[in-house]
Amino acid sequence: LEQMGFYVARCSQSNYDRTELAFSSALNFDYLQTLAPQLTPERRDKSELWRLIRNSRLRASLESLGYQTVAFATGYPWSELEDADMYFPSQPRTIFALNEFEVLMLRTILVRAVQEAGLVHYDAQEYDRQRERSRVALSALPSMHEAGRPRFVFVHLLEPHPPFVFDAGGAVDAGQFINAEGNYTPESYARGYVGEVQYINREILRVLKTVIAGSDVPPIIILQGDHGPWYQPPETVLTILNAYYLPGHDEALYPSISPVNSFRVILNEYFGASLPLLEDVNYNSPGRE
Repeated sequence: LEQMGFYVARCSQSNYDRTELAFSSALNFDYLQTLAPQLTPERRDKSELWRLIRNSRLRASLESLGYQTVAFATGYPWSELEDADMYFPSQPRTIFALNEFEVLMLRTILVRAVQEAGLVHYDAQEYDRQRERSRVALSALPSMHEAGRPRFVFVHLLEPHPPFVFDAGGAVDAGQFINAEGNYTPESYARGYVGEVQYINREILRVLKTVIAGSDVPPIIILQGDHGPWYQPPETVLTILNAYYLPGHDEALYPSISPVNSFRVILNEYFGASLPLLEDVNYNSPGRE
């Protein structure tokens, strides 16, 4: 990435270690305590987080300047901007295909016996759908610079993240990393994670090289993790890859910049805003709910 002209913030950490928290903060370039003080640690209603992601301050700012919004299916409704100017859904479902909600229901009620009897393999269906969503995004991204007007392209790729549907060579049976109790062990998680890192490293570099080489106007690119891998101590689980392609504007970046400041820097440098940078603070969420 550095050889391609990216600034890699080598000491960067996520502000939050849950995706919904991290996205809602980063896309609104502020901490949740300021954006929605009612969202206390005890609260379980996530609808406000979802609103902050789908109707973010960043999206509103860019659309007011004439930008088109482009988004992709993710498998998580709260991060799918289905009302974007250009939205890439998953391929149409067959009569036997299941959506994510249906898969969840089948995992939690007696109908699971249907799978155990070998009649329906809904876990395998969801692995295929996750693999397809990622491939759709990776295939479409190289052409995103071909537009008559500026575009804000929002991509949420799960890789590397369970279920591990890719290995270094491509598709892999994600079920092999899960034990009989339906859990990952530190060893199986590490094995699946490393395989997906090898796959996504190669694919992302291919996409980025194509976009940069084909753009008449240098693009603005942020390649950023929302949190670190599981099975890490609290001080490590927040460590992320945070890389910026901002030709001629690297001087505003620094090694420990966190996502809450990413778009403050970009709006200041490219759009003449005067947003003060916030202190880079990190919050851990001990439970997995």
